[in-house]
Amino acid sequence: MNQVILKGNLGDAPNFISEEGKNPLCTFSVATTERWKNDQGEPQERTEWHRCVAFGKTSELCREHLQKGSSVFLEGKSATRQWKDQEGNDRYTTEVVLSGFPDTLTNPGSKGINKIRIKGNLGADPEIRYTQDGNPVANFSVATTERWKDKEGKSQEKTEWHKCVAFGKIAEIASEHLTKGSKVLLDGKHATRKWQDQGGKDRYTTEVVISSLDILSWPQTENSEGTN
Repeated sequence: MNQVILKGNLGDAPNFISEEGKNPLCTFSVATTERWKNDQGEPQERTEWHRCVAFGKTSELCREHLQKGSSVFLEGKSATRQWKDQEGNDRYTTEVVLSGFPDTLTNPGSKGINKIRIKGNLGADPEIRYTQDGNPVANFSVATTERWKDKEGKSQEKTEWHKCVAFGKIAEIASEHLTKGSKVLLDGKHATRKWQDQGGKDRYTTEVVISSLDILSWPQTENSEGTN
């Protein structure tokens, strides 16, 4: 399972790309805004930007009906695209691939939606660290695999890797009970973190900030008994 739900506003006009012999595509960014009050009752807000891409007929509809500022509700899946920068280094961009044309909203309200649900397996044991205040933070990656048959009836599959981060009690549970191969169902939101590489250049990493975690199974060990 790899499902993303967003409600927000386009930050720019869609960029439509159509080349002869290739499936047309349309790219745009959607901003979702989360609002809350801190412990002192002061209003706070945080905006996340999501790169979105649509293909085929959906891309044509996006070009025709969406514009900068459009309020949309959309569903899709999270996908990471690999590309090379000017120095030839591998870079990765996380995008939301639309499953259909997004709904346009005439009265969207002020609250955005930024949700992702993933069911898959851990690629390695979680890494645990603690903040200066002593709060636990766990990082791990989860693989989701999509399987389908192509036009010739041949089986195909694609695996997506999702960087995940958990805080507080969820981080403790992850560090204590999860290992490489564990199957999990998790809910959270996309968040993009800015950091600098060794050359001092700004880089960005998109992660799933976990809000709930269900452990579906533990990986089998050499001493565990199999089931029939």
